[in-house]
Amino acid sequence: MIRRVAYTGARHPSLPALAGSKNNPLAVREAREVILALIDTMALEQGPVAARQAFVAAAQSGRLPSDTLATLAKANAKPSSSRTVSERTLLRWQQAREAAALAPRPTPQQPVPVWLDDILAEYQVPTKPSLADAYAACARRGVVLPSLRTVQREVAQLGELARNRGRMGQRELRRLKAFRKRTFEDLLPLDVVSADGHRFQAEVAHLIHGKACRPELTAVIDVATRRVLGWSVALDEAASAVRDALVQAVKHGVPAIWYTDNGPGYVAAETLATLSRLGTTATNSIAYNAQARGVVERLNATLWIPLARRFATFQGDEMDREARQRAFRLTRQDASRLMPWQSFCTVVADAVATYNARPHSALGHRSPDQVWASFCQNGWEPLLLTEAELVDLGRPSARRVVNRATIALHGHTYHSLELERLDLHGREVDVRFDPIDPEQVWVFDDQGHFLTLAHRDAHARPYFPASFVQQAQERRAQGKVKRLRTKVDKALSELSPPTITAEATNVTSLALAPAELSDAEKQNQRWAEAQAIQAAMDRGEAVSDADRLWLGRLQGVAWYRARMRLELERGALRAHE
Repeated sequence: MIRRVAYTGARHPSLPALAGSKNNPLAVREAREVILALIDTMALEQGPVAARQAFVAAAQSGRLPSDTLATLAKANAKPSSSRTVSERTLLRWQQAREAAALAPRPTPQQPVPVWLDDILAEYQVPTKPSLADAYAACARRGVVLPSLRTVQREVAQLGELARNRGRMGQRELRRLKAFRKRTFEDLLPLDVVSADGHRFQAEVAHLIHGKACRPELTAVIDVATRRVLGWSVALDEAASAVRDALVQAVKHGVPAIWYTDNGPGYVAAETLATLSRLGTTATNSIAYNAQARGVVERLNATLWIPLARRFATFQGDEMDREARQRAFRLTRQDASRLMPWQSFCTVVADAVATYNARPHSALGHRSPDQVWASFCQNGWEPLLLTEAELVDLGRPSARRVVNRATIALHGHTYHSLELERLDLHGREVDVRFDPIDPEQVWVFDDQGHFLTLAHRDAHARPYFPASFVQQAQERRAQGKVKRLRTKVDKALSELSPPTITAEATNVTSLALAPAELSDAEKQNQRWAEAQAIQAAMDRGEAVSDADRLWLGRLQGVAWYRARMRLELERGALRAHE
């Protein structure tokens, strides 16, 4: 059975007319006062009666100025703008002005039609039928109705709330009701930070298996400066994603109030425990009341959605359906077309930096970075954590087995000689990592004691030293040149003597025979001479143009470049030891 919703009465007689309406009493009174003031001016020369008659004649013949005609049309307060005015009407306006009743009388409120409740009972239901369907339903029940056009006109006169009550739920109707604006002028940075998750509207490669997925972005924004302090990229809005964003945010300072919704990641025990350790007060908005967190909700529309539009795998409603289907098929056939997870994190980092550096109208056309810096210049200082406190705060962790002083995590290998010194081969350790920065991990024992910092591929070395490979390549090239020279000499010897001229022989030898390569002793001598010239140039001493030219040419020789790389590697190894 269809639920009936009683009409609440939106056409109240005390409601004022719209300011732009011709029947607005205030506008009509002002227009009549302008007309009467014009007639009073004319009456100074012609008298009251003649002035009224002259004005009426000018109005009826169209001799009045255009602005005066427009004012007269408004003073008439009639549906037809082409009507002029009569002398009797002008006299009546003058009498009403003396009685301080120049404004027109309000139009009597028309009674509510008896059939309106029946129409609204069929119209104001959650299924949102059209007015024509509601009209037909009432007709089937035998309700006496005027024409459909009359019904549509009557319903259109209702207010938005009265018309949509019953068609919308209370959460939807809230968008039509009064709201409370929140100001932030009195806030300092980190007084209130807000966080929210957003399912990215484009597909990237999955962190583990590389197939298409839509990551979950979590951002932490400072309300006073609109600066994004921390963010995380995860597979879903879990507590770990919220914690990662929180850890990134507290690098800029400890917030006083943590303001979020009631999502599972924000009310999880580990999130609340981390906030408790920081001394931050956690508070949540009312359920289904996103307007209360408009600052962070606006961030989704100004940062994450425009970023997703830059991807060919965009999944928003505005994306062309054919293009979306084509991208869907291509990424399922070849996952290498998707942006890698780590590359996506880099893109997100660049987008956040651009957002923080872009001027915002809500900040007086200053950027969040500028507003943050202005607070710091005025003496404000954030409460910062030490590096040890940040590590201990709660990065995501995983259990891994040490294998020959290395740890495998997320497709990377991390190495530290400290793992060998502690004799941890074959033992399980707790590995904490930064999901945004994969260059290093923190290793802890079962009791939570910090053991060492392991770096990605810290044990990796070239298969052979670069200089050794370069020398082998040069020897191979030298052998190839010698073999070619032998073939050329043999081909020349097979030619008949009359066809071989001294000039041709010299040109051929010059074109095919390269300069002799220096031996190791000559290379060492040239290296020493080059280093002496370079050292003199570094000290600012005078060096001849010939020496400069010779050094520049030598720096382009292959063996010199290989020797330079070898010396740099030796210096780096000595510095590391």
